[in-house]
Amino acid sequence: MGGIKSQACNAMAKEIWEWCIPRDIFVTAQYIPGILNVIADTKSRKFNDQIEWELDRAVFQKLCCRGNLQRQWLFSRDYQHLIIIMARINQKTILHILYVNKWLEFSHQRQINSMQTTVVNILDFLTALYPTLGYSALNTAKAALSSFVTLKDGTPLGTHPLICKFMKGVFNLKPPAPRYNTTWDVKPVLNLIRKQSPVESLNLRDLTLKTCMLVARQQTLHLLNIDTMQVTTSSVNFKINELLKQNRPGKPTGCYLNIKKYLPDPNICVYTALVEYIDRTKDLRNGEEYLFISYKKPYKRVSTDTIARWIKCEMQIAGIDVTQFKPHSTRSAAVSKVKRSMLPVSDILQHVGWNSEKTFRSYYDKPIREDGCNFALALMKE
Repeated sequence: MGGIKSQACNAMAKEIWEWCIPRDIFVTAQYIPGILNVIADTKSRKFNDQIEWELDRAVFQKLCCRGNLQRQWLFSRDYQHLIIIMARINQKTILHILYVNKWLEFSHQRQINSMQTTVVNILDFLTALYPTLGYSALNTAKAALSSFVTLKDGTPLGTHPLICKFMKGVFNLKPPAPRYNTTWDVKPVLNLIRKQSPVESLNLRDLTLKTCMLVARQQTLHLLNIDTMQVTTSSVNFKINELLKQNRPGKPTGCYLNIKKYLPDPNICVYTALVEYIDRTKDLRNGEEYLFISYKKPYKRVSTDTIARWIKCEMQIAGIDVTQFKPHSTRSAAVSKVKRSMLPVSDILQHVGWNSEKTFRSYYDKPIREDGCNFALALMKE
């Protein structure tokens, strides 16, 4: 029947068989579909990213094949550190994994140690990337290597004088430019949302897209959980216990999201749409605890990419140029509009969770494009 390495489980299995055999009872394992095994299936799907990590398989294979990783080193302290580091990188951004793969390929071709090397090899690698990458991408590649590569002279990779001078040279030759010099006007989107009313008459797809657009923050939407939700007659409150991109070691994780009822115009009220969405989906969830689920079967939790597609779809219907503006631009459009309503910058920073006014000025405070939107005008025309 097979076995496992757990002595406790083997002892329990042995005890069960010793009881069954004298009684002519034969025990077999049988598959039960998740839909019939709801409690166990739900528990097995719960993921806690504070304790559950996995080394990216592609990186591990490259380490084994190209990084001279010997079997007896697998559980050495250095490689345990690498596994933990790679797991954190994989959780944070896929771009790091991309440049780690490129570095391992480069190391294999040059027949050099991928874990400990010289500054000359690092500069050769960054120079090879330079023709096709800008300053920001090269800086990401440098950060990926800094997390696990050490230099033979003992200097930290990220602060080595030659690497710092190289990056300054790249900055001068290819200065980074913001993705957007302007942002879009939120009026066409608000007009579209007003037309998608009342919420009780919308099908599940349109209700889902409207609710996502009104909240319009991909990472936060992906993490909203109905188990930590409190609904009152005037607000919906969420406690987000998972890691956000702005979280740092030594600081409390998670945050609170408070969505209040907007009385002046119920047609664009986030609270109204959200309460209707919660009520509409409660019988479709089958134990799914995350707020946003697919509007088609099997009604499971959606990814950040799906949420981004939903937001992009609403933007496109409203006439926003989605070839230029991505779903993440909703934040810039919203705060730029609010600033022009003469709300103090300090209030904006407090509401959106920014610590520095420089962040707002550099990345989000943009001139609003005033050009007309023929599609939106035609759509809203009576």
